[in-house]
Amino acid sequence: MSNAQIMAQCPDYANQILKMDRIRQDILEERYRNDFRQLSVTYIFGPTGTGKTRHVMEENSYGNVFRVTDYDHPFERYNSEFQICFEESRSSLMIGDIVSSSIMVSP
Repeated sequence: MSNAQIMAQCPDYANQILKMDRIRQDILEERYRNDFRQLSVTYIFGPTGTGKTRHVMEENSYGNVFRVTDYDHPFERYNSEFQICFEESRSSLMIGDIVSSSIMVSP
C-alpha cells in the first residue's frame, strides 16, 4: 500500500508516515540484499527544451519514474520507482555515489 492509500483508509496514521517509510525500506533491503539485479543505463542528451524528460516520463509512465533534481539529497523522496531519471546532472552526482547508495529497486 502507498502512503496515500494508508492515509485515505486511516487518517490517524499520518503522523506515522516516516516510520512506515523506514519499515518499508528495511523490508526491501532485507528481501533484495543478496539478489543480483540486471541494470540498464541510458544516457539521453541534447539541447534544453527538446523533450528528453518528457520522453522518459511518457515512455515509462509518470508513476514509475523517480526524477532526481535535488543533488544535495538525491534519493530523499525515492519510493521504489522502477526508473530513475537524473535531470540535468552535469556530473553533479558521482557514479560511485549512485552505485553505493542504499536505495532498493524492487523487481
